[in-house]
Amino acid sequence: MVGRETKLNLPQELDFLREAANADKVRRMFSHMRFVKIPKIHYNYSSDTILTMEFCEGGQINDLDYFQVHQLDRHKICRLLGALYSEMIFRRGYVHSDPHSGNILVRRSANTGQEEIVLLDHGLYCTLPDELRIDYAKLWLALMKPDQDEIRRVCERMNIGQNYGLFACIVTMRSWKSVTAGIARTEIDDREYFLDRTSKSTHRSDPLNFRGLDSIPRQMLLILKTNDLLRSIAFKLKTEHRLDSFSEMTKHYTRAVYHHSIAATQSLLSKIRLYLAMYVLFF
Repeated sequence: MVGRETKLNLPQELDFLREAANADKVRRMFSHMRFVKIPKIHYNYSSDTILTMEFCEGGQINDLDYFQVHQLDRHKICRLLGALYSEMIFRRGYVHSDPHSGNILVRRSANTGQEEIVLLDHGLYCTLPDELRIDYAKLWLALMKPDQDEIRRVCERMNIGQNYGLFACIVTMRSWKSVTAGIARTEIDDREYFLDRTSKSTHRSDPLNFRGLDSIPRQMLLILKTNDLLRSIAFKLKTEHRLDSFSEMTKHYTRAVYHHSIAATQSLLSKIRLYLAMYVLFF
C-alpha cells in the first residue's frame, strides 16, 4: 500500500505550480479562520521545478520552549489546530496530506497580537468523498454515545466490517472496554493500551478479532495520521489531559451530521426541528 501511494503521489508533490495552486486554494477556503496563515506565492520567481514563497517567522508547533519564550497559550493553540483540521475533514473534505509538526509553525500575529498557525507544504491534498466524510462524523457520534450497533453499521458502510471494534480503538486510541463504557465518561488510564484483547464483545463475534484492515478506504489512513498528529502535539505541549483539539472536533462532526440531515430532508418542519436540536446542543 505504501509503495502504491508513493507512486501515485510523488509526481504531484514534485510539481511546484500545483503546490502553489493548492496554497492559493487553501488560503481562500480558510480565509474565515483568521488564525490561519498560508504563505503567499511569488509567481514571478516560481515554476514547476522552483517554488518561491513568503518567508514566515515562527516556531515549530511542538517546541514547548518557543511557547514559553513567546508566551503563547498552549491550550489555545491546540484548540485552534483541532478546529483547522476538523474544518478540513468534517466540513470541507479537503485535507492536508502531509500532517506532521515540521509543516506547522506557531507565532503571535503582528496584526492582531493573537496566536497564529502557519501551515506549510501544500504539495498534496486529499479530497474526501462526501459519503466517507459524513460516515466518519457519524462514527464519532456513535463512539461518544456510545452505540455499538451504530459503530458496527457505520464501519460496515466504510468497508471495515468485522474489524469495527479494532478500528474504534485505533480511532479513539482507547481500549475496547473504554469504548463500550463511553470514552467521554471514562478517564484515560496511563496504563491503558489502545488495544485491550481481554475485553469481550456483547456480539456473537469478538470485534477485536483482527485479520487486517486492508479494505480500509485509503483516505481514512490520512485521517488516522492526522489524529496521531493532534495527539502527539498535545503530548509534547503537555495538554493531553485537556483534549483541547478533540473538543473542537466534537463541534465539527456534530455540525456535519446535522447539516447533512438538514440538506437531505424536503420537509420544512423537519429542517426546523433539526436546526433547533443542533442549537440546543451547542447553546
